[in-house]
Amino acid sequence: LPVDICVGKVRITLKRGLTTVARGTVKLKKNCTYSAKIRIKKVRKHGKIKATSRYLGSSLVAAKNSKVVRLKV
Repeated sequence: LPVDICVGKVRITLKRGLTTVARGTVKLKKNCTYSAKIRIKKVRKHGKIKATSRYLGSSLVAAKNSKVVRLKV
């Protein structure tokens, strides 16, 4: 039986220091990729933001965190 394991959701979090400035959840696509446009509302000055994503898991695959990506704003 072919089983589609590319199902579930991914949570994307953007932080400046310890403060979360944006968060969003998107569905995983059939080819196991995802994309999202997230608007940052709380940033008042330019600087660096840390972006992380977390696959929230499914009945077949456990939840997993991604590596931290640093962005310039």
